[in-house]
Amino acid sequence: MTYSKLMKAMLLTVAVLGLISVASACEISGYKYEKVGDETQPVEGWTIYLYKLVNGKFVYLTETTTDANGYYHFSEADKTLTPFPKSTYGTYRVYEESRTGWTQLYPTTGFYEVQLIRYPREARIVRGLNFINQRDNIDNNNICYTDETAWVAGSRYIEKGNWATYTPYDGAAKTVDIYAGQTIKVGTATFSAPDTNGNVTITIDLNNGAAFADVEENLKMQGYTDVPAENNPSPGKFTTYKGTFSGSSATVTIPQYAYYGIHLDVKVPC
Repeated sequence: MTYSKLMKAMLLTVAVLGLISVASACEISGYKYEKVGDETQPVEGWTIYLYKLVNGKFVYLTETTTDANGYYHFSEADKTLTPFPKSTYGTYRVYEESRTGWTQLYPTTGFYEVQLIRYPREARIVRGLNFINQRDNIDNNNICYTDETAWVAGSRYIEKGNWATYTPYDGAAKTVDIYAGQTIKVGTATFSAPDTNGNVTITIDLNNGAAFADVEENLKMQGYTDVPAENNPSPGKFTTYKGTFSGSSATVTIPQYAYYGIHLDVKVPC
């Protein structure tokens, strides 16, 4: 999503407190984003802190980290939000961790302050408390990137040497991590269940600032009916799919196979 569109959506959400729910469990939630040019990308592994007003002072309650989609929540439903001292209702503040080399763009106050009240029921849930940051000391329109080879996680083609991986697929929808340079987690690949024509839709979502590299055919896929031979794969010879993408997401529909080798050329912030 572009930064300008996200900001408009966030302002609207905060204005109405995102309170559209008939659930009875209290919840506070939102997303963590990085501004990259005019785009925003989800940031995984960022710590979010929750404080509550008790006897005139805000006291620390708990913390959580954002997932691969940048999402975080505190909820009674899964006990990430529990009564303190005797109730979950009250006034809360939500902060994010401060990291060297990053500047918080939103919220401009540095935190959110919200209230959870018993009635109406909609007021027990506050969503859309999103944080947006930008990396310091870079021209946001000319970001320093390092090009990397990436693969959707799975089993290695060979035990030693080349770390390329292929992914088993049993027909069930699932989401699998994507790694660049063998150890850098840069996003996820989501596999759909097969459609009526026996095709599978694969959605690539890159995050933490990663994006498709500025090269031709930066996404290549090879389907296998059996376990691939123990040889170094040659992505240039993949025949199931080849395509060129920009930005941080891509969606491809290809025939169903028992295994997939999915290779990406990506750029990762320096």
